[in-house]
Amino acid sequence: MLQHDGAASVPCVEAGQRVLAGQVIGLADSNDDAVPVHASTSGRVTGIVQVETPHACDVPAVLIEPDGRDEWAPPADAPVEPGDLADLTERISRAGVAGVGPNAPAVADVLAAAGRHGVRHVIINAMESEPYLTAEYRILADHGRLIVRTADLLANLLGAQRLWLALDRANRYLLGELRRLVHGTSVRIAPLRNKYPQGAVPLLVRGLLGREVPYGGSPLDVGAVVLDGCAVLAIAQAVLEGRPCVDRIVTVAGGAADRPGNYRVPIGTPVHRLIEYVGLRRTVRRVVIGGPMRGLAVSSPQVVTTKRVGAVMLLSEDQVVARPRGPCIRCGWCLEDCPVGLDPPSVLAAVETFRTDGAQHEEIAGLFPHACLGCGICSYVCPAGLPLADGLARARTLVSVRS
Repeated sequence: MLQHDGAASVPCVEAGQRVLAGQVIGLADSNDDAVPVHASTSGRVTGIVQVETPHACDVPAVLIEPDGRDEWAPPADAPVEPGDLADLTERISRAGVAGVGPNAPAVADVLAAAGRHGVRHVIINAMESEPYLTAEYRILADHGRLIVRTADLLANLLGAQRLWLALDRANRYLLGELRRLVHGTSVRIAPLRNKYPQGAVPLLVRGLLGREVPYGGSPLDVGAVVLDGCAVLAIAQAVLEGRPCVDRIVTVAGGAADRPGNYRVPIGTPVHRLIEYVGLRRTVRRVVIGGPMRGLAVSSPQVVTTKRVGAVMLLSEDQVVARPRGPCIRCGWCLEDCPVGLDPPSVLAAVETFRTDGAQHEEIAGLFPHACLGCGICSYVCPAGLPLADGLARARTLVSVRS
C-alpha cells in the first residue's frame, strides 16, 4: 500500500474477496500524498498483512493468491486523449502512476507542478542511470511509437516550447528508428554520451539546456520538467489504453543471474520469486534493488517489489569486494571525479565529529551536501576505502532534519 515517496494507501478489500487485474485494492486518503493501488493480477485476497519493501518496513499490503486467469476489470477511464492538463493529471492519479528510484513522487503531482510553473522544456530521460541497466532501452525499442506520441501530447498540454528525448548515442539502431518515428512531431532527439552519471537530472538539464539547477531546487526552477521513459510508458498506458499501473519493466542482472534481462514484473512480486524465475548460476552474495552504484542492498529476498523498483541486481561473491578502511592519503581522486564539485572527505570528517549544536549544523550545511547526486563515485574511486558516499548521505539527512 506504499508505492512511492508519500503516504500509504488504505486497503479497500477484505480476505476471501475475489479481485480482478486493474481493480482498485488500496484507496488514497484525499488528505495525504498517496496514490491508489491496483491488483496486478486476478485472484483471491487471502489477507491484509505487513510486508517489507526495499524502502520501508512493516508496510500494509493486500495478499492475493493468483488464479492464473489474469482477468481484467473494466477500465475506469475511456482510452481517449485528454482535453487539458487537469484531465490528464486526474486520470494519471487514478491510474496510480509513480516514478522509479529512491525519490519516486506521484507523476500527477509532478505534471501539476509543471503546469503551475509554466515550463518551457519537457525532457524525456531515456539515459540508463547506471551500469548493467537496460530497461529504458527495452522500453524505447518495444514501445517507441507510443512513447513519442505520449511525449508529444504532454508537451502540448503543458504548453512547452521544446520537447527533448535524451538517450545514449551508442544505440545507433535505436537512434535511427526513433528519428523515423519523431518525423512530423515536436520531439527532438538528443543523443548524448552516456558517461556515468549523465542520466542524473541536474547533469542532464545542464547538458541539454546549459542551465544549472539551483542548490536545493528542481528542474522546474529553470523551466524544465524531466520524466523517465518508464513513467511516460505508464502515462501512455493509463491515458491511451485505460490501463492502471500494475507492472514495471525491471532489469534483472548480476553475476549470479542465470538469465539476466528485462522482465515485465507485476507490482508486489516478492524478489525471491524473481530469483526463482531467472535462475541462478552462482550463489547470490548480495541482492541489490537498483543499480550497482546507487542501489539499496536488502537483508532478505522476501522483500516485495513496488512501483519504485526498476532493477534487481543479483551479485555473486566476486562482485562484492569488502575493502578495509584506511587513512585518507590526500590523493584528490574523489574531488576530481565528483560531478558537482563537492569535497567528500571534508563532509565525512564533519559528520563523524558531529555534535548537536548549531555551529556544527552550519559547518555541514556550508559544505552543500544536498548538491550531492548520490552517484557513489567518490567511494568507488577511494583507494583508502573510506565510506564517502555514506558520509554525504548522512550529511543530507542531518541538514534536512535541521531545516
